[in-house]
Amino acid sequence: MNSFSRRAKSGHWLQGAALVLLTICVMFPACFNGYIWDDGPHIADNANLRSVGGLVAIWTQPSSMPQYYPVYHSALWAAYRLWGAAPWGYHTMNVLVHGAAAAVLWGLLRRLKVGYAWFVAALFAVHPLQVETVGWAMEFKSVLSGLFYFLALRVLLPCWGVGEEETGGDVGAVLKRRRYFAGTLLFLFSLLSKSVTATLPAVILLLVWWKRGRITKSEWVRAVPLFVIGAASGFLTSMLERARVGAQGPEWDIGFIDRVLIAGRAVAAYVEKLFWPRNLAFFYPRWAVDSSSLVQYLFPAGVVVLVAMLWLLRKRIGRGPLTGVLFFMGTLFPALGFVNVYPMRFSYVADHFQYLACIGVFAVVGGAMAAVGRSRGGRWLAPGFCVLVLGALGSLTFQRTRVFYDDYTLFADNVRAGPESWAGQIFFAGSCAGRGDLSGQLEHAALGVALNPNDVDGREALSGALSAAGDARGARLLALPRILSGEDPRLLEILAAAFGDAGDRGRAEEFSRRAAEARAGTRRGVGR
Repeated sequence: MNSFSRRAKSGHWLQGAALVLLTICVMFPACFNGYIWDDGPHIADNANLRSVGGLVAIWTQPSSMPQYYPVYHSALWAAYRLWGAAPWGYHTMNVLVHGAAAAVLWGLLRRLKVGYAWFVAALFAVHPLQVETVGWAMEFKSVLSGLFYFLALRVLLPCWGVGEEETGGDVGAVLKRRRYFAGTLLFLFSLLSKSVTATLPAVILLLVWWKRGRITKSEWVRAVPLFVIGAASGFLTSMLERARVGAQGPEWDIGFIDRVLIAGRAVAAYVEKLFWPRNLAFFYPRWAVDSSSLVQYLFPAGVVVLVAMLWLLRKRIGRGPLTGVLFFMGTLFPALGFVNVYPMRFSYVADHFQYLACIGVFAVVGGAMAAVGRSRGGRWLAPGFCVLVLGALGSLTFQRTRVFYDDYTLFADNVRAGPESWAGQIFFAGSCAGRGDLSGQLEHAALGVALNPNDVDGREALSGALSAAGDARGARLLALPRILSGEDPRLLEILAAAFGDAGDRGRAEEFSRRAAEARAGTRRGVGR
């Protein structure tokens, strides 16, 4: 038996190592990427990473950083000692820690006896939606938080009698206390890397229900300290998100009903991208929320119907599918629009928000594959399907890692995949400016303002483009044919106003007339 046990453990280590190797093979092009968007302020230009005093400030002065994530910033501080501001170091660190997180996840899923556990962990490792988290240097906070999150679950679950089989049976009282303390510490490390993991105690109770069908009073009481810690971390993050990051103002002035509509559609959007990962974008278009539209209620209604159906079918198909769906939506909850987060200014969804939540959907898929594998004729069908899926997703991920090479490459891809995203157009205009592409700068700044006329940054970008182009009768006109090729009335009106501000009344009247003609000809406009 001891020999068999040693061989089994050796096999487990090899499978975990295979996950890390798979992650490296698929994600390694990200190691050659540079910085994008706000990587500079967080890493390259972050003065706190350069001195011991900065490390002290990271822990003792919450206002010294946009968010109070001292474990994450301490990891960056240590990394800065090794390779300074060189982007390759931070990208390599992201890839390796993501691979380690996938291996720990596999061990956790194996203990929980999730069907096709290795396949589920591999999906987590190589899915194209994970590229935004792993390929974006600043998002190391999500990867590090995820690693601590998996470790905390692995240590804490036996305290609730879940996953005890792999630890040698019932965990004694003393060992449970030690596990509880160590797991709570890991949970704190996770929260102090990124507070999105505050849902961990709810996940523990969900897994208890999945395994036994009930949750006792003592099990609820045991989870209370973890709920308090998670709630405190979430509250602090929410306060800093408003006060320091700027998640307040007209863009976040959203009523409760509208937030419900946003949440329902966001869940549908994430599920769609998980099963059909095409036209991925850094900034997705921010859709218009209309509480008077009955169609928009179909999304939250669909979520409620799905949960209700899985609840009613739990005795026939088991509690696993409902557990996976509830894990998915519960882990996504902090990013579903019920609390203000800064990226809501640009879009209600972002790939990196589902970094951990996707595991719930993948686990349901793994359970389905296990069921197929047990059926007649499915012994080879299920593994073959899994290999094909991992090969296809890994290929897409390998290609997408290169999109995050620099701002120009990223936002050029964004304009292609999501042309209706005003943020993508505005940031691509800035990238064009950095390359001296005046025509592209003016074109995409105008498109961005047309999609969101009220955004201050967009108007500033267009103003800067017009200023760079010179006076109204000079070089500015050289860029207009590309802008006006579609005769979009929105752009014509914006340019009419811009020429009016520049004092060129003749051009302003000309573009106003053309805008009126374009609207009269099409009798329709393009909404936000």
